[in-house]
Amino acid sequence: MSYFKLEEYPGISDEAKGYIEGTHDRAMWLHYLLETAQKLGTDVEALTDDAIFRNGKAATSDWNCSNAGDFARTMAGSKIGKEAFNASIIEANDEHAVLHFKYCPLVAAWEKEGLDKDRIADLCRHACKGDQGRASNFPIELKFPKQLAKGDEYCELDITTVNR
Repeated sequence: MSYFKLEEYPGISDEAKGYIEGTHDRAMWLHYLLETAQKLGTDVEALTDDAIFRNGKAATSDWNCSNAGDFARTMAGSKIGKEAFNASIIEANDEHAVLHFKYCPLVAAWEKEGLDKDRIADLCRHACKGDQGRASNFPIELKFPKQLAKGDEYCELDITTVNR
């Protein structure tokens, strides 16, 4: 997999660099926590289905989104978010939205640690449960047709408004 290196991204703000460094730290504790949970025989799926999903749900409890476009603009609309994930809003309307993230601080940290591609893809799958939690507060469906962790050029977040 190939990701741009932070030092090769000269226009990034100090705030976004700080966010990325914090996310790198979060990536590593997620890896160590899940690795230890597996060693202890813990049901990692149940653990992440509950804990990571709930954390994501709590993170968007104050967002005011009524459709796919609102969610996309809120999720990728902040200056720090755009910089930290090299995010682009490809489409954002009431019914459908598409985001592209060309960098992922989580995946970058796991790669730097030397984790193999299967482990990185599995960790990403668990981390995405947080995004599913974020989406669960709103009448939307969130899918990830492309993921950096699976070798794609970017993460694609496909967001569709649904009736709930």
